[in-house]
Amino acid sequence: MAEEVHFIERGLVKVKRYELGGRGMFIGLRTPGWLVDASAVILRRPYPATIETITRCRLRRIAAETFRKLLRGGGQLSWYVATLHSQEIYDHVAHVTCVEYLCRGS
Repeated sequence: MAEEVHFIERGLVKVKRYELGGRGMFIGLRTPGWLVDASAVILRRPYPATIETITRCRLRRIAAETFRKLLRGGGQLSWYVATLHSQEIYDHVAHVTCVEYLCRGS
């Protein structure tokens, strides 16, 4: 179960998902300002992926319960998380649309 959120203060991290056979699949890069694993903590589910630092990083850990309490209080953190998640969805849709366009052109 997800037990903490990682806030990237400095550096670059790679997000990967590993399959049963141990094969890793690249999911994306995260830069300073991202809250990694926030979705898993909010949904109270296991982490769907892992992160690996690419450059020298500074990550802040926020305990899951503390993070959820802060979100329930509303305010700036709630808006920030909504903005990050919206950006991630927007980027995903743009990526899928681009892939679909390329596949049709082949």
